[in-house]
Amino acid sequence: MNTEDLLKQWLVGIRIAHIQQFLASNHSEKMHRRLGIPTVVLGTVVGTSVFASLDATPQAWVKIGIGLLSVASAVLAALQTFMGYTEKCTEHKAAAIRYGKLRRELEQYIACHKEGDNGDEAFLLDFRERWNETDSSAPTTSQRFHDAARKQVALSKSLDTSQAN
Repeated sequence: MNTEDLLKQWLVGIRIAHIQQFLASNHSEKMHRRLGIPTVVLGTVVGTSVFASLDATPQAWVKIGIGLLSVASAVLAALQTFMGYTEKCTEHKAAAIRYGKLRRELEQYIACHKEGDNGDEAFLLDFRERWNETDSSAPTTSQRFHDAARKQVALSKSLDTSQAN
């Protein structure tokens, strides 16, 4: 494989990793909201209901309803803490930023690269080492984010070739 082909292959790999980390970050942020909003709402409803029922003796179904809401609120709060979506979002976003920096550096190198440059080997070794470091420090993502990122990259490549024609 020549240097040009290797650089193009690496660019595709970096773009996929960059996109998949952003997809994972967005998913974690969305899940944090999906758990957080109901937790706040249920906690508020339970607190208000308990406070309002202090003056009167509520019917049994009201007590049961408040109890169930209280349990649901506690379960959602525990899930939100256990799943750690806020931390995951931050980790994925940081990894996406690191991959983005690598991607832009590689794009710049490809744009300015001349076949047979003496600096090719030194750049490739250094770049590969930094990419490996980024891979090893990046949080893992599910296969669906990788597949979605591959699809986006493939679609953008097909759009690029159709616009060039």
